Amino acid sequence: MKLFELDQGARQSVPYHGMERIIDVLESECGDALQAVKSTHRFIYRGVKVGGSNVGTFWKPRHLQGSAPTIFKSSSRENRKPMDTPGQIQNMIDGALEATGFKALRSNSIFCSGYKAAAINYGVPYIIFPLNGFDFTWSRRYADLFSDVIDNLTVNDEAREKFFDQFEYDPGEWIFDIAKYNNSGLENAINSNHEIMIRGEYYAIHHQFEPVLKSYLMY
Repeated sequence: MKLFELDQGARQSVPYHGMERIIDVLESECGDALQAVKSTHRFIYRGVKVGGSNVGTFWKPRHLQGSAPTIFKSSSRENRKPMDTPGQIQNMIDGALEATGFKALRSNSIFCSGYKAAAINYGVPYIIFPLNGFDFTWSRRYADLFSDVIDNLTVNDEAREKFFDQFEYDPGEWIFDIAKYNNSGLENAINSNHEIMIRGEYYAIHHQFEPVLKSYLMY
């Protein structure tokens, strides 16, 4: 039985009825991701902006700081608008990813990482468990495509010209040989500390549950 039913694109708080119940649901619905978590002994994190919440250290299993939910279920959006990336560049990258067989794109995924400190930069850290059937994409070269590549294109004319020339000549070469994008090896993606684009439904559990989750899943 599913822990919570979700409409596409919604974020729904999930009642906490004990960690054993949570673990049962994760093992039933998120087995593929759990396998990678157990193999690497590391979690997948995402920074979530939650009104009135903060990254505190106090243990409050039912009611956390501010309005931060203990656990919620959500899904990636299909038409995510970029916050900082110019639309033209995002469309070029996503078009090349899609044309070369990738399903998790910048415009339809959530951005995660096996590096908790990276998640903190974007909000309250939540541990992410994608439901079975999710798609993911990650770069073996770039830890964060925006800070490593895209941000420079907006201020450096030479870099921008080179980027557009590469895409015009062979976008697939940029995807595979330069950015070294991959959609397999979730364990490697987690261990790389690079951003991971995840498309699909997922459970998100507040980072204060990390110690008890480790006790159930990693020992």
